[in-house]
Amino acid sequence: MATLVSVLREHCITHPNKIFCRFIARDKEECISYKMLIENSAGYAHHYKCKGLKKGDSVIIILKHSPHLFYSFIGAMMIGAIPSILPFPSERQDINLHRDSMEKLSQRIGAKSIVTYKENLEEVNQIARDLGIDTVIPEQIKFNKDVIWEDDIEENNIAFLQHSSGTTGLKRGVALSHKSVLSQLDNYAHPIKLDSKDVIISWLPLYHDMGLIACFIVPLIKNIPLVMMDPFEWVVMPRILFENAQKNKATLCWLPNFAYNLLVRYIDTSNEKYDLSSFRAIIDCSEPCKAHSFEIFHNAFSKYGIKSETLQTCYAMAENVFAITQSELGKKVRVDYVDKQSFVDKHYAKKADNKENAINFLSVGKLIPNTEIKIVNDKRKDLAERYVGEISVKTNCLFSGYFKLPEESAKVIEDGWFYTGDLGYYVDGELYITGRKKDLIIVHGKNYYAHDIEYLANHIDGVKKGRCVAIGIYNDSIGSEEVILIAETEHQSQEASSRIIKDIKKRVSEDLNLLLKDVYLVPLKWLIKTTSGKISRKENKRKYLKEKFKIDSED
Repeated sequence: MATLVSVLREHCITHPNKIFCRFIARDKEECISYKMLIENSAGYAHHYKCKGLKKGDSVIIILKHSPHLFYSFIGAMMIGAIPSILPFPSERQDINLHRDSMEKLSQRIGAKSIVTYKENLEEVNQIARDLGIDTVIPEQIKFNKDVIWEDDIEENNIAFLQHSSGTTGLKRGVALSHKSVLSQLDNYAHPIKLDSKDVIISWLPLYHDMGLIACFIVPLIKNIPLVMMDPFEWVVMPRILFENAQKNKATLCWLPNFAYNLLVRYIDTSNEKYDLSSFRAIIDCSEPCKAHSFEIFHNAFSKYGIKSETLQTCYAMAENVFAITQSELGKKVRVDYVDKQSFVDKHYAKKADNKENAINFLSVGKLIPNTEIKIVNDKRKDLAERYVGEISVKTNCLFSGYFKLPEESAKVIEDGWFYTGDLGYYVDGELYITGRKKDLIIVHGKNYYAHDIEYLANHIDGVKKGRCVAIGIYNDSIGSEEVILIAETEHQSQEASSRIIKDIKKRVSEDLNLLLKDVYLVPLKWLIKTTSGKISRKENKRKYLKEKFKIDSED
């Protein structure tokens, strides 16, 4: 049976000079053919072999965005080793916390080699020396025409690890076999109507499943041209996505929801003109998909050829390799308007009589082939349509468990079903995501989603966009949780702070009928992020309690 390595080997034989990727960084473009990809990857394969690595050994890759991410990753797979990509540490991260969490992760997965840059070597060496791990920097690797192909790789062997969200020390390695990955690619190619004429464009980091699978493994294995940009450059200059999409006639792009809003904010439509009519689909994934984001994106960029049906959605997760559902390309994504009171009080997504007193959810589409889902309550009993519960999935590409974490795996896998921790409802053959169980704050028996509160706060003048977090703190005296909103702001005057706090409380009260216990304004860079760039609810709750009440909390 086929493996990722055998398919890649076939590509190298049948079309060695075909350009796999146009890698764009700092205004320079590097064209990487399959031949170049394999020969550079062979340099890493030889190095791993020389250092004693063998089939089944783990390789951790901590690199900035560069072609060496491709080469070090593929080089490990070529010898049957198991690569995993982690984020390169940012200046904002606590060095000691990062080192400690990296050490725990390296020890748990039994890493044999860590690939990184010179600037990160001192920190990595402190971990490597204690654990006997080899360290590699790209400067040590030499281009090699003597390509190594491990012949003993089987379809059920682990191809690579993806790591679930969380702080590095708490990341759980999702072990994915060659068979699972190839099954996912076949399943997903059908609903997105993948074609040899497609061009995928991406700025997404490869340590996240959307970047790794949709925007690296899919084009790599399905032989689809890829245009790759640096995520840090995109954040500073969002227009490069449109510039390179126009230049390369891109047809497919995956984006997290925040990117739609960011592009609208930062691209000056009065001065800049683009032709984006080549896009078949721009697919919203990895965050709760918002109808408002689609609306403002379409309004801003329809003049460039973006149609309402160009904007699509997907529900995906690392534990299933990637996609579980996909909206139907060529059609406008459904928006479901739900009675707010019924949703909060009864956990039932009753169809709203009118839009005025409703909340809306954007469909994430229909199940992709070879996929089953069910919506269950806290006792894992099936729920009927429109009842909100935990989403559980069963597919032919589901992971077998978290790498070397059997107890964690047993909590979420039962009788072949994976219990995702995501909440949603199912109606008319389509899935709607409402939030995550762990992000649910229950106030006097009513359910509130942290991301809904944060969404409202993010639209208040004076709050740093994307830099707020809602947390629930249990109050013994009332027997329920109370909600605190922590938000970063540049404003320092008492008058400005009072106005921001008042506006946040008013907006949340009016929209969600929820009284916030506290709005805690903090300076820029106060909030703690995970290594995957997400704001950590747990760590910021701990920091808030310690700073405001001198309480050390482990919750």
